[in-house]
Amino acid sequence: MSRHASGMSLLRHSQYLAWESGSTRLLWVYGKAGCGKTILCSTAIEDIRTHCQKAINTGHAIFYFSFSDNYKQTYQNLIVSLVVQLGRKEPGLSMIRQAIQQLLEQAQNVRMLVTSRDVPDVHCLLEQLGAKQLSIAAQTVNGDIQKYVSTQVSHHRKLSRLDPSSRTLIEETLAQKAD
Repeated sequence: MSRHASGMSLLRHSQYLAWESGSTRLLWVYGKAGCGKTILCSTAIEDIRTHCQKAINTGHAIFYFSFSDNYKQTYQNLIVSLVVQLGRKEPGLSMIRQAIQQLLEQAQNVRMLVTSRDVPDVHCLLEQLGAKQLSIAAQTVNGDIQKYVSTQVSHHRKLSRLDPSSRTLIEETLAQKAD
């Protein structure tokens, strides 16, 4: 039997169909090295991708464990990959939001500092999580920006050689345009 044919036979196998329909939650397809598992997996991925595009509130995530890639050898990296992939749309996104909220409620030693622009989605989520808000006005940081720019210009290999008026012009322009 050719590898392509074995990939198609997987899609017709009763255990695969039970997994795809949801009556089986975990299916382990295994075999020796070189038996065609990668081809089977690729066939299944395409089938599931098509299935998920047609179904509402259904997503898919892919992760290959690999002996040739250290990143793809740990359970932790599997979990991170799945969270990122499944959290892009519902219902995964809501589940991740609930997990973050539970983490903050149940792990009292966890602290989060979030910085962003005042974007409605971020604002709403952080408000739901009970975040204290601290608005930073542009004038508050202008002095810090001026100091930072001045330090960078004075330590820059080429800019530090400029005459004082040119350096001052560069520093003032960058500080003013920071907004």
